[in-house]
Amino acid sequence: MPQHGRKIACLSTRAALAISPTKPEAHMGIDTERDIEANLQIGPTDKGMVRLFVEGDGVEIPMDFTPDEAREIAEEIIAAASRAGKKGR
Repeated sequence: MPQHGRKIACLSTRAALAISPTKPEAHMGIDTERDIEANLQIGPTDKGMVRLFVEGDGVEIPMDFTPDEAREIAEEIIAAASRAGKKGR
C-alpha cells in the first residue's frame, strides 16, 4: 500500500482469509474455514478514506470506505465480537 513516502499509522494484523471454493456446488458461509493466511492493514488514505487492505497468497484487495461507512463496519465488528464472546462462555 504505497503512500508516496508518507508514513501513515495503521492497524496491521494477520487474519484468516475466506476464499470461495472452486467447486460451484460447494457452499461458502461465515462458518466455512480455509487454511489461508493473509495480512490485514487498516488505515487512512491520503484522500480521506479508510482503507482495509487484505493481502495474501498473491492477492491484494484494497477496500476504501468513507469515515461514516468505516464507523458502521466498526460497529458491526464490535457487535459480532460481543456475540462471539458470549458463545465462548
